[in-house]
Amino acid sequence: MSRKNNIPGLVVAAVRPLMEGLKVTLRFLFSRPITLLYPYEKRELPPGYRGLHVLKVDPETQEMKCIGCTLCARACPDHLITIETSPGEGKKRKVDVFDVDISRCMFCNLCAEACPHSALELSSRYELATTTREGLIYHKEDLLEKPSVRREASAG
Repeated sequence: MSRKNNIPGLVVAAVRPLMEGLKVTLRFLFSRPITLLYPYEKRELPPGYRGLHVLKVDPETQEMKCIGCTLCARACPDHLITIETSPGEGKKRKVDVFDVDISRCMFCNLCAEACPHSALELSSRYELATTTREGLIYHKEDLLEKPSVRREASAG
């Protein structure tokens, strides 16, 4: 077979994928754009989204619900939660340190499920970018429930 006889087959083999690609391009050319203008428009999160950890506060006493039992730290598969306690009033313990290192966190929710007092939950907060590794370690003061975080958690 000579080369001249095979040229139409080569042209068809090259033009067919090109036409299929143009068909896809034309289909999306006249549709509505799906791009979000990120800092100004936020994505609607699906129900059950797991973001940053939140330490719940008792609405009556305004005290942190966490009793320092360390069940959440033991349930964490990556051992990212650090809890230090000191003796409090009576048999109660006072939580001095509650740190969560989210640099390797899988946001698996095992820590929140292990808490017997529902003192820890994962909110819908997802903007966690930082320029340092130290910025990925959240301390007790950063994790305490605030009214804005609570609304995000209940909405998502």
